[in-house]
Amino acid sequence: MANIVDRRAFLGSTAALLGSHFLPNIAKGNTVQPAIQGPPRLQVSNVITRNIPAEYQAYLEVQTNTDGRFTIGLLKDRVPGRRISRAIYDEQDRTQGRLFTRPTDNSQPAAIIDPRNAGIEGVFEVHDTGSGYDSWYPVSPVLWLPEHAGFATNYLFSINNSLKSIPEGVTNAFHRNETWTLIGRNIEQTYYWLNPSWRTSDENTPIDPNKPWIEKVDGRWVDNRRWANVPGLYLPDRKTIVIPQTYITYGTRNGIEDRNGQDEWNKDTVFHEGGHGLDFLSSHSNAQGFIDAYERDKRNIPENQEHMVSYYLQNRAEPFAEISAALMGGLSGRRSARILSFFYNAAEHIRTQVLPNYGHRISQEQVRQNIYEGYGSDRRAALTLYPEIQLASALAEDAGHCMHMHNMDSPNHSHVIV
Repeated sequence: MANIVDRRAFLGSTAALLGSHFLPNIAKGNTVQPAIQGPPRLQVSNVITRNIPAEYQAYLEVQTNTDGRFTIGLLKDRVPGRRISRAIYDEQDRTQGRLFTRPTDNSQPAAIIDPRNAGIEGVFEVHDTGSGYDSWYPVSPVLWLPEHAGFATNYLFSINNSLKSIPEGVTNAFHRNETWTLIGRNIEQTYYWLNPSWRTSDENTPIDPNKPWIEKVDGRWVDNRRWANVPGLYLPDRKTIVIPQTYITYGTRNGIEDRNGQDEWNKDTVFHEGGHGLDFLSSHSNAQGFIDAYERDKRNIPENQEHMVSYYLQNRAEPFAEISAALMGGLSGRRSARILSFFYNAAEHIRTQVLPNYGHRISQEQVRQNIYEGYGSDRRAALTLYPEIQLASALAEDAGHCMHMHNMDSPNHSHVIV
């Protein structure tokens, strides 16, 4: 396992990311004065998105406190064997020392560049290789970029930023447990690559566009999607969150859903699947306290309101993941309101008995101020804020970000949570 960890960490440290919040043409920023010791710490001074080579999404220009010119070019796509960023500079500037002082240790960065003015979190590290410059963007330590996979730069950036916004204690627990988030261009590079038998399963599963994606059969809620229709999942046996950039729309053969540029959707998915990862760190949804709270909440849901939360009535794992995601601040307003209003007792158990174990402490008042203002009140507050919650289509839109499959009949689905 150590070799796999090293490979993934290397891929993460050398991948550069592209933000989906670039200004239309140019964004202005100020230069940070270099530190007395160590590499200079600089900011992106201009973001150029027009009149640049077609392969680039943007040029990030950096003011170097001299008259030298240094630019980080962000490529549109990450493809196997190629990075997303490219250092662009004038060789004469470099050789005449007008850019960065060459470090005594080439493993250390020659400069650290803050790209927040371009809408990108984190920092780029500029390294002097001796014959030129290289730009690195260290990504989340739990992000796995497979060598075979290609994907849009915006998508990589969005997933990475979402991972970085998970509370640090939870991320640290994922890192210790070797819980990864795997991304790729499509289901071919993710689901079918991980489990070739899933392709056969999909090919042998008939498509009925008139059948609802979730329905009540013999008193239980059943998800009818195939693997190809899943926007994200968690594999407990492999301790891996899997989020392909594209997947197939339910009820179609080749309708493509693309999450590139869908920052809120990506964050919802990362946090929900991360909620499953949190659950499996210590089987939290099987704790008696959570079971009692969840069953109490279920008894309080009238039958004529079940359709609003049917996805979370299949099992305990789904509401645990969604509640955890909401309390960690990772869900949209509508999703947070829905899950916290219908499952208040389960939420209180997670808030007080689970999340503090990972250093995330949040009071009821903080939940009301920052996540859902009606927390602890009648669920009519949620329906007033988001009346569309009452529609089954709203649940399909929200719950379509994830999927839970270990209640399906096929034995191949016995160890998958989405």
